[in-house]
Amino acid sequence: MAEIKNKPIAHIAEDGREHGLYEHLIGTAEKAAKFAEEFGCGDWGYLAGLWDDLGK
Repeated sequence: MAEIKNKPIAHIAEDGREHGLYEHLIGTAEKAAKFAEEFGCGDWGYLAGLWDDLGK
């Protein structure tokens, strides 16, 4: 797979490290799914996590 140049970033940490958008959204989705599993809605939680930054 070809490397993406100008990869979108979610944010830059105070120490200058970049957090890629893809990694950020997948990580957020996984955390949200785990939380939502507590009430039987893991799939919805995952989807909500993917949409986390949609309005920003």
